[in-house]
Amino acid sequence: MQLFENSRAMRMLRADAQAGRLSHAYLFLCPDARNLRRWLKELAAVLLGADARAKRLIAEECYSDCRIFPAPGEKAGVAEVKAMLDDVYIKPVEGEKKAFVLDNVQDMLAPAQNKLLKVLEEPPENVYFLLGATGEYSVLTTVRSRTKRLELLSFSEEETEAWLKEKFPARTDAHEIAALSGELSPDELALLTGIIQQPAELANGARALDDYISILQTQATAGAASSEADLLAFAKQLKEHKGYGGKDGTERT
Repeated sequence: MQLFENSRAMRMLRADAQAGRLSHAYLFLCPDARNLRRWLKELAAVLLGADARAKRLIAEECYSDCRIFPAPGEKAGVAEVKAMLDDVYIKPVEGEKKAFVLDNVQDMLAPAQNKLLKVLEEPPENVYFLLGATGEYSVLTTVRSRTKRLELLSFSEEETEAWLKEKFPARTDAHEIAALSGELSPDELALLTGIIQQPAELANGARALDDYISILQTQATAGAASSEADLLAFAKQLKEHKGYGGKDGTERT
């Protein structure tokens, strides 16, 4: 199981697809900029009902029925939106649906968003749009109002527990770790996963969340898994840092 496959955003889109009630446009909000583009492509694969071959081509950004804008590392402007719109009315090649993915919509200036708005207001049949943004405040209200919102702002305790059991089947404390951690942002869950893979001496040397982040950023390779005591201590510290509980484990009000 991949972490994102069981996220609430993915489950919502999958339910829409299975029920035949896909929205013509979705706005996927996720603060994890490093994974936003990859997760948009995974959503596109579900929207299109892609088989294994199509999923691979979508991931490689060379599937004819899934156009992805802008090029990696660039910002979409009026020219990129125009290029996308030129392709919107061309029929799908391999399937019955086409998907257009726009990454980092929050970086698009108003003229580009306004040009996109026209096709969102009058979308062609069997054409779907996936807009991805790390935040919604730079996305025009008129654009937001014409999309269905998908969010991945945090992972629940249940999602964290399922991920830890799948990723580290030898551990017996996944439930306790998830319960202590509470809801985790994508970055925090990645941090928690990384800590499990760090040598015990590294975990013992850190006393705050920022210290763990610094350790993970400066370590190129992972060592042996830390002990259960180290990991539970980390989960408690993470929970305190996020404001879920005091040092005695009681709930803050």
